Order: sequence, then structure tokens, then C-alpha cells
Amino acid sequence: MKTTPAEGGGMTQPPAGWYANPENLNQVRWWNGSHWTEHVQNVPTQAHSAAVPPQPASTQSEPVEFSPYLHTRERYPAAKGFSEQQLDNVPLITMYPAVIPSVTGAFFLLVAFLGAPYEFYVVLRWAVTSMAIWMCTIASGQKRTVWVLAFTAIALLFNPFVPISMTREFWVVPDIIGVVLFAIAGGKLRASRPATHNDKRSF
Repeated sequence: MKTTPAEGGGMTQPPAGWYANPENLNQVRWWNGSHWTEHVQNVPTQAHSAAVPPQPASTQSEPVEFSPYLHTRERYPAAKGFSEQQLDNVPLITMYPAVIPSVTGAFFLLVAFLGAPYEFYVVLRWAVTSMAIWMCTIASGQKRTVWVLAFTAIALLFNPFVPISMTREFWVVPDIIGVVLFAIAGGKLRASRPATHNDKRSF
């Protein structure tokens, strides 16, 4: 049976806040002012302490209640600026950090496939190489080795520094493959971040 944060302290219930979890002394649990909630957070283990002191409510915000309209429990690698530990036991928001480079790269390669003036292909090399490097950075941060290798190959193939010369007929296949890879990766390279009270419904 769970005790209250004011165990042995009289009839008055303590204010809402983070307190030592009675079920796990290496965690704090959110007390909403009347009962314990499911929200917990890990705290550093203290080897010589019999209990973990409560976390002051002023230093941590009230946890977000899960909403199926706003949040997901499906977890991806932590978004930039967040740690994996911050994704534990909280509602999550799915992010798509690769959308901009994927759409840009796919656009240039699609136009190249359809045909464009020579000057466009000069710009294309810089654009596609830049977007491929950007995609590599995102994939590397998520430890997605296959995607890192795929976009490294694209960056090398289209690089403007040591340009590879082929006729337009031979470029058709790399252009199409590049469009497909950029398009798929834009949706596959997802990340998760903790939900906040500022997240609004999108419909």
C-alpha cells in the first residue's frame, strides 16, 4: 500500500510536487495534492542514504497527462537537445527533423530527371550534396548506419569538388534512386521529445 508524502505528519495533505517514490527510492513520483500519479523520474542513487529527499516542486514542472489526440507512446531516438532518460514514462511528441533536407534533395533530383538547363545541374550538385550531408548528420545522431551509408554515397556521387561525368541517360537511374531515398528517409528518420503543456491540437 502506498504511503503519502506526509507519512506520519498529520491529516493535512502536502502540496502537489515531486516526492520520494515509496515503491522505488531511486525515483521521485508526482503527488497531485491528493494521491500519487503514474509519473515518475529517476534520480541519482545515493549510496549512503536511506531515502531520496523530495524534489522541490518549484524546480520541476507538473507532468503532462497523456492525450491520444496530442501524444504518442511510440518512441524513437531522442530529438536534438533531449536525452533518452527524458523520454522515460512521459507522453511523447514525434518529430521529423529530416523533412527539409529530404524535400529539398528530392525536388532537385526530380527536376534533374525531368530535364533542365546545364546551369541547373551545376547548382544541383551543390544542393544535393549539402542535403545529403545534412541527412547523414541526422542519421548519425540517431545511429542509423544504413541511412548514413546511403547518403554518404549520394554525397560522393553528386559532389561538386571532384565531379563524376556521365551522359544524361546514365544519370537517370541515380536521380530516381536519390528521389526515392530522400523521400523515404524524410519519413523514417523520426525523433521523439517529451510533450509539454504548450503543445496544441493540430486539428
